[in-house]
Amino acid sequence: MNNRIKHFRKKVGMSQVKLAEMANTSPQQISHLEQGMRRLTYDWAERLARVLKVHPADLFVESPNASTLPISDSAKHIMAEGVMVLLDHMRRANNATPPLIMHRRFLQAFERCQTKNYTEPQKIRDVFESYLDAE
Repeated sequence: MNNRIKHFRKKVGMSQVKLAEMANTSPQQISHLEQGMRRLTYDWAERLARVLKVHPADLFVESPNASTLPISDSAKHIMAEGVMVLLDHMRRANNATPPLIMHRRFLQAFERCQTKNYTEPQKIRDVFESYLDAE
């Protein structure tokens, strides 16, 4: 799976060796994560995002055409918060819920947050948690 680690690492002018040192891991591990040879997990995203000074959700790949689509800042904010809740949910739930159901619930929560114009991170997280935890 592709990710944006290399993009943000280069953006701040950091080598793999320096990122590895600051994230308390090996340059080989960073290389494997950047190349998709190792899966970028929530824990790794959190760990590397701290060093790169970005939101962990920023490290996950957007769709190939995402840069050409007009997306409001509020939608990006809602999506970033939602992705973090989803990743945390997946880590806790051991992926017990089928992916298509999770996808549908995620989109429903996103739509709800947009419709209600929620901007407060905690409110957004609460909405996503309620939808993702639904039976």
